[in-house]
Amino acid sequence: MEKIETQWLAIICLCLGTLFVCLEARVIYIALILAAVILIALGLIEIASHKTISGLIKFGIGVVAALFAWVPALSSVSFYLLASLLILLGIYEIILANKNGLKGKPALYLLSTLIIPVLCIVAGVMMFFNKPWVFIAIGVLLIVAGLLNFCQVCIKASKK
Repeated sequence: MEKIETQWLAIICLCLGTLFVCLEARVIYIALILAAVILIALGLIEIASHKTISGLIKFGIGVVAALFAWVPALSSVSFYLLASLLILLGIYEIILANKNGLKGKPALYLLSTLIIPVLCIVAGVMMFFNKPWVFIAIGVLLIVAGLLNFCQVCIKASKK
């Protein structure tokens, strides 16, 4: 994953985590709009960089997230949409990490590369339980994921 994408993923995780801890159930609408805007922007950046397939995937997921946030009839499904988006994001990041090769990498690099997608998947799965404590737990997991993403950016920057 490129440095700019890692930074954006860290910002998304930190924002979502903070929102989940502070706002609990009201966070779904805000999170969907935030995720939609950022995913659409990342998709357009990737399309402009000639990474058409991953750009279209991010753009499409962003448009769907925006529809679910702004159409009142779909708002009851938005919670599960956000959970699904987190799971898909985690799976996508694991596939990318595996594709880029993990053999021979330092342990801290492996940890920071794989823990973030795993935390996204865990947070998405936890959302399907829909209990009051889940929001705080998801928020903490997402904040940890965001901090680990920033550590990954620092590790990559220090190697250059």
